[in-house]
Amino acid sequence: MGLFNSLRKSEESKEMKIIDKDIGFAQDCFNLIKNLIAMETHCLNSYLSSKDEKWLKLMKEFREKRTFYLDKITSKNNGNGWCISKHLAESSMLLQELSTRYMTIDDLENAKRCAEDSGFYYEKFLEINGYLDRKAENKTSA
Repeated sequence: MGLFNSLRKSEESKEMKIIDKDIGFAQDCFNLIKNLIAMETHCLNSYLSSKDEKWLKLMKEFREKRTFYLDKITSKNNGNGWCISKHLAESSMLLQELSTRYMTIDDLENAKRCAEDSGFYYEKFLEINGYLDRKAENKTSA
């Protein structure tokens, strides 16, 4: 139920709504969660280097946003997988960063390995949240 069923396309109004198990929505949420985690990390590191508490306040705001959107994507499995989904997104994001770093030193083999591992964690995220089962639609509401 949750967000996905309540936002189905209404035939009467022809108004575009998010469809159930919209793979595009899942991908957008996954990427958003990755970026919010990165922002939290940057805020923590900025606080540690500056001791300016504004970074802790900003980190809290980013965490609240991440929590909100993570709830949207994991709510359909009753919260099971919420924490692992967060860690999968974070691991994927860090591997994406490592892949980029390897590319800057022309280490293609390690860059490819990190990129493939990042993709592996994305697939696990989709699997845990019900996007790879037979009922999942590869449609998007975009």
